[in-house]
Amino acid sequence: MDCSTGEFSFPLNSDYCRTKNGPVETAEGMDAASAGAAAGASPGPPPACNTGAVPTGSGSPGFISSRISRQKCCSSSLVVYALDAKERHTLPGIKRRGGGMRQAVQGFSEDSRRRMLFTFRNVVGLRVLLTLTYPGKPELVPTDGKVVKAHWDAMRRWLVHHGVRGAWCLEFQIRGAVHFHVFLTGEIPMEKVAKAWNRIAGQNDPDHLKAGTRIEALREVHAAGAYAAKYLKKQEQKEVPEGFSDVGRFWGLFGGLSVQVVAQVNSQERLDTSTGEVVSGGAVQAARVMRGLVNAKRRASGRPKFKDSGRQGFTGYNCGPAMAQYLDRVNKEV
Repeated sequence: MDCSTGEFSFPLNSDYCRTKNGPVETAEGMDAASAGAAAGASPGPPPACNTGAVPTGSGSPGFISSRISRQKCCSSSLVVYALDAKERHTLPGIKRRGGGMRQAVQGFSEDSRRRMLFTFRNVVGLRVLLTLTYPGKPELVPTDGKVVKAHWDAMRRWLVHHGVRGAWCLEFQIRGAVHFHVFLTGEIPMEKVAKAWNRIAGQNDPDHLKAGTRIEALREVHAAGAYAAKYLKKQEQKEVPEGFSDVGRFWGLFGGLSVQVVAQVNSQERLDTSTGEVVSGGAVQAARVMRGLVNAKRRASGRPKFKDSGRQGFTGYNCGPAMAQYLDRVNKEV
């Protein structure tokens, strides 16, 4: 693979299917979660693999978080999104962490930070940023997270009723009050939004009606991802103030919005009984290409070669467009 030209030479099996409108389906007939690229949501032409900004901010996973294991006979998948790509694999005898009953949210965890950064970077179609704040009068500012989320749930339903979907996150102001940043897929008149939020959370306070909402257009296609990186830097605004209870989730998607899969390849390594060798599938080969993209960028920035435990796969930030181009090209050659 030539990093300066984007030329690739790795072969790939034909168990890959580019998504158009609808779920991704591999040659084996397996549906992929959150599949189906939205109409008009193409990530655009792929950049050279040694360009593009590395996501920053507190809690950022850096450029990659893990890698494909050298162990044999594992099931692998490589999923490409608007900006980034993920390789995941299942190893014999190794259980993934997690599962079970969720505990009450006590704060903004590192895992939640990583998921938020990835999600906001790869959700497409967000055009407007809406900011919702509580009144300036202390007696009108709730300190119970359940009350705050009840207000937000009512506002969320109002937004969906008016034809928009979006992504949201919350943080605390210096005065200890929650405010919401909401990225929307469409525009809504400022006057209507202000009246709805004032009725829901402002108790019809006239000052809150004037200053409780703000709407601004997003200039860039992936502005939400840039905001998420900036948002994660403001650690002091993620600390739950003393006296505030039941904070709940710090971010989420609503209205049926989801991260769309641009392309996907699945495969399983198998043992060739005639030769005793392990034959790698298409996802494994694609992961090697993406690892090359990652390490090319690390070399360009003077960083050491990527190494990890090899248990769960890795994420290539800013590799999505290049990997989509690679998979398209290989698919045509098969």
